[in-house]
Formats: sequence, structure tokens, C-alpha cells
Amino acid sequence: MQTVKVTRKGQTTIPARIRKELGIKEGDVLAVEKVGQAVTFKRVPKLEDLAGIFAGDADVAELKKELDKLREEYYPLKEVLDTRFFLEHLYSQDPKMHQKTNQKMRELTQSANGIIPTIILLETIQFICSKRGKESAEITYRSINASGLKIEGLTSSIAKDAGILKSTHKNLPVGDCIIAATAIKNQAKIISDDPHFDSIKETKRTWL
Repeated sequence: MQTVKVTRKGQTTIPARIRKELGIKEGDVLAVEKVGQAVTFKRVPKLEDLAGIFAGDADVAELKKELDKLREEYYPLKEVLDTRFFLEHLYSQDPKMHQKTNQKMRELTQSANGIIPTIILLETIQFICSKRGKESAEITYRSINASGLKIEGLTSSIAKDAGILKSTHKNLPVGDCIIAATAIKNQAKIISDDPHFDSIKETKRTWL
């Protein structure tokens, strides 16, 4: 056992032999811990030294899936509802689909994470007005407006981003570019069964 002195400033020196044996070099960070009546020093490894330290413990792809699930559970993403969602909700004859759309809207209104771009509002109201008339369109508009879902307008910033998307995805309809740009701005995923959105790497599409 070696002994060392503590200076007035509380500093001390780790003997050279111990530094060499433990690989402690100038600039290294040490974790200091009180254990009973003893003081221990542990070398804190540099981040680059930890590369592959847990290799083989788990599959990286599976870990990423688990991470995505955790993020959705604890930090739920905002979600942009596509017109196709409302067509299913309003026109589908399948009770199971109604349960799914109702459940999704309840989740989004309770979490305040639901977004409806104004172009979705336009398309939805246009469909209803042409199929059922102005009165039904007005009633549906009031229901959407009072639902608690956020209605996102077409800002100059979203218009600019949609234009950039259109220039790089020439086969993507302008409406889809606006929806995608709205989702990107809000870091949201898109609720749609439209595969057009899959070509845009900056956002993610899901369905019911």
C-alpha cells in the first residue's frame, strides 16, 4: 500500500505504478465515490472506447423497433389526418372501420396531437357538398371545427416547402405535397392509405 498527501486545495497524486496498471493518462476523467470510510477512483472510458461494448447482447434492428414503440408510447407524435381518413369515417359501411376511426379521433383529441390541414378540410367538404348537398357539408364542417383537432392553415412557409417537395417528387399531386409539408413542419406522421406519401423520406405514413 502506498500513501499520498492531500494538498490544501484537496488535490492528491495517484502513484505512477497504479496509473500505469489501470491505463490512466493525462486528461482522463475519473469517477470519485465514497465507499464507507474509503474513497475510490474509477476511470470513465471515452465514448469512442465503448464502440461495440454490448455487441451480441441484442439485435440492433429489434432495438430500434423497441425504441420507436417507446417513443410513440411516451412521446406520441402528432398525426396529420388525410382526406382518405374522413372518407372512411363518413362513408364506410363497415362498423369495424367506424370503431377504428372513432378510436383514432378520441386518441388525437385527448392528446391534442391531431392536425387537419385546410386542404383536407376543403377536399372533405367538397366531397360532401357534391354528394349530399350544402347543408350536410355545413354540418360536417361545424363538427370538424368543434372536434378539438387542430386545423392547420396553408402558411407561406408550408407553401414553400410543398413547392420544394413538388419539384423533387414530380409525380406527387400538389395536394399531397401540401399535406406532407404540413406533417414535416409539425414533425407528424400522416394517417392515410395513400402510398404516394411513402416516397417522401422526411415523413412517415401509417394507417388504421
